[in-house]
Amino acid sequence: MKSVSKSAIYTVLAQIPSQFFGVLAGIFITRMLGPEGRGVYALFFADISLLSTILGFSVGTAITFYISNQKIAREKTIGISLLFSAITILLSFIVFAIWMNTPFAEIFIPENSATSSFIIIFSCFIVINQIDVLYASFFQGEQRFETVNFVLIVNSLFNFSLYGILFLLNRFELYTVGIEEVLLVALIVMTANALHWHLHFRKNYSYQFSFQLSWKKDIQPFIRFMGLDHLANIVTFFNNRLVLWIIAFYMSNEYVGLFALAFGITQLLTMLSAPLSQVLFPVIWAKDGKKHMKTFILFARAHFSILLLLSVLGLIVTPYVLPFVYGIDFSASVLPLQIMFIPAIFSCQTKIISGILFAENKVKIYLFSALTGLVVTLALNFTLIPAIGIEGAAIASSLSFVTTFIVVYIALVLIIKLPSNNLFFLTKSDWKKIKTKLKYARTPKV
Repeated sequence: MKSVSKSAIYTVLAQIPSQFFGVLAGIFITRMLGPEGRGVYALFFADISLLSTILGFSVGTAITFYISNQKIAREKTIGISLLFSAITILLSFIVFAIWMNTPFAEIFIPENSATSSFIIIFSCFIVINQIDVLYASFFQGEQRFETVNFVLIVNSLFNFSLYGILFLLNRFELYTVGIEEVLLVALIVMTANALHWHLHFRKNYSYQFSFQLSWKKDIQPFIRFMGLDHLANIVTFFNNRLVLWIIAFYMSNEYVGLFALAFGITQLLTMLSAPLSQVLFPVIWAKDGKKHMKTFILFARAHFSILLLLSVLGLIVTPYVLPFVYGIDFSASVLPLQIMFIPAIFSCQTKIISGILFAENKVKIYLFSALTGLVVTLALNFTLIPAIGIEGAAIASSLSFVTTFIVVYIALVLIIKLPSNNLFFLTKSDWKKIKTKLKYARTPKV
């Protein structure tokens, strides 16, 4: 196995450019669409996430888990994944067709946006998104982080380039860009990404899969793992996204756009969380995962310490930078963003440390933490949004982040009994270890 530290450092550094180009593309999109269009855009992707989360069976996490620990043969894991993905796509189309004919359809897709081309793009997203999930999860499970990083960088550059061109066309009034054009470009980028995954898969592997599956030895363990994790992912999804539909119900798409921008900026903190989890989760889930626990804790501390500094900086500069970058129309996003900045750190930290619960087969605890956060979300959003608007939504989300983290942290301390309870701040000895690891990471291969 490659050095965990070296893989983590390389992955974080490699993904910084992709995250940066993603931020720039987001600025282009927000500038082109304005608050109301940004709201429709946010609802579109929330709807896609809703279907893929509820009907996706969390197959991606299961693929990464079983590919990394090899408890089920690779070809059987792929076979099971294909079966569940086919079911996901079929159910998504059925639910979407029913959904569009309900009295609540406008909350999910505004009536003036529900054109035939919009619906076709939505349907294509359902399929391509599932394909992307399968490929990405497989390569993470195989710990092919160099491939994952390369695909992400190429995808972000392509995404940035297309939206940059679209922005210039719109800016110089050569072409009027609307929500459908923005979504079509997103679909093109996602399709290109799936093709890129395919090329790497064909280069390194073959499409060998088996449907000769044992219910007891193969399918049942796969479903058992997916089951609790799937419920936890559904609950976590509603913790993060339910607020958008509640704002759409009580207020308007414009306010959805304002809040979505604020919430989206807090997610920039995951620029560090996402690459770390991609490396640490497969490693901690592998057969020899326990020997890497101290390294895992070291990275958890570094993660929290760095994000705390970034969030404090963000809290200070937000009133000046946000209106300048996204436009004066989004000034109302400043206060919700400031409310959520520091609490969002705890959401990111939960994402990192919850991997230990999965490794220790304590998914029930993660599910309980997510349910606790959902109770807070429901109680406060339905109370505060009608009373004080999107600032109330920011308060509700913040308290949900912190509540979920507290439950997970207490469980790790009392039940898992980690080698250290300090998952927050780097110590002097940590700095020495980091210096050594950075030096090792720069050492050229022989």
